[in-house]
Amino acid sequence: MKLGVSTKRASVVGVALVGVLLAIGFLQGSNATSTDIRGKDHPALFDESSRCPGTKTALRNGIVAEETARLRADRYPYDPRDGVRAVHGYRTASSCYDAAGRPSDAERARFAGQELADRIVTDYAAARLSLANAIQAERWAEVLRRTRHLQLLTSHLGGHEYVEWLKELVGKATARHYDPS
Repeated sequence: MKLGVSTKRASVVGVALVGVLLAIGFLQGSNATSTDIRGKDHPALFDESSRCPGTKTALRNGIVAEETARLRADRYPYDPRDGVRAVHGYRTASSCYDAAGRPSDAERARFAGQELADRIVTDYAAARLSLANAIQAERWAEVLRRTRHLQLLTSHLGGHEYVEWLKELVGKATARHYDPS
């Protein structure tokens, strides 16, 4: 079963990377100015580390973290930040279950978190590709929508260069959308 999931995950990530690389190449061949996609320096959405907040109450912390993650995962289609928080919650739950000596619970939480992370990473790549296409076609209203979606996905990353570029892009796209001359 793990082989199938790993193969599927590798295929999805591979397709997403090819799409982003094609978009970057397409933009480099165009007359993209300061609104270039900067695809090569986008941050990873997730790190691998999540620790259980307390070993004495590890099982209880794991249960609460997993329940909260499940609720946030359900909200992901409505708010991308909840999906990112859910992945972190599943990883915390897995760590807590490991600390509590519950390997089957840890594996369940790890699997749910990885499955959601794969979905979000694929959506992230698709959003960057859509943004690149909108910039290239100078569809500024769509640039604004795509940028705001990416801002929600990356809001937990603070002052990363890509996150700061997205902020700048909102201003430039707003100006071009409302004053196309």
